[in-house]
Amino acid sequence: MVDRWPSDTHRDAATSFQPTRQADRGARMTAFPEALRKWNQASSAASVSESDLARVGIQMHIKDDAVRFHFGAARNPSFAVGLTAFCVFWTGILGFQYVLGVPWIFQALTLLIEPLFIVLCLDLWLSTTTVTIANGLVTRRYVVLGVACKRFWPGDEIQGVLFKMGGQMQGRTGTPYYNVRALLQDGRTTMLGPRIRDKRQAEWIAARMRMALGLPPAPPLRTDV
Repeated sequence: MVDRWPSDTHRDAATSFQPTRQADRGARMTAFPEALRKWNQASSAASVSESDLARVGIQMHIKDDAVRFHFGAARNPSFAVGLTAFCVFWTGILGFQYVLGVPWIFQALTLLIEPLFIVLCLDLWLSTTTVTIANGLVTRRYVVLGVACKRFWPGDEIQGVLFKMGGQMQGRTGTPYYNVRALLQDGRTTMLGPRIRDKRQAEWIAARMRMALGLPPAPPLRTDV
């Protein structure tokens, strides 16, 4: 399912959230497309292109003063396969416990953990996340198995966009995965872009989200690391 661009209703809703103290930020948001073009030309981060993101299931679209990031399903198959294999293994343990007559308390504990692995597997294989920044409003739409959950944040409630490592396969020597998160005014963070395998791409996305929100841009990415 593909979201439509912000409708008049969405724009009306966004108007009620417009900040009263951020004229400068509003001007930067209006100039976002031109600022993005210049930033791409001047920054070493231009080594990360939209086609690079598309190859790993991430899409970025710009229309007028709105920008959308779409994080597709099954973007990290190796991670998903590994977790699915462990989920099957865990289910096998539960079966052996039943056959061997293990005390019910241990079977119950194993059974209680099973749904967690199933939910994580569904999230890795089937979920999509779409983040739209338009008219001073940030919208995140999460969909799994046709069930959608949508949340909104006024732009002035977000003081920064950062990225950090959210998980790693096979311990410290495995592949790290990064999450792009919004830093809210009350100090809490909320997920915007989940499980990005490439650190440079995660920083690229975070920088463009900051730009779309009218926040100060991040310094150019280093290419010598």
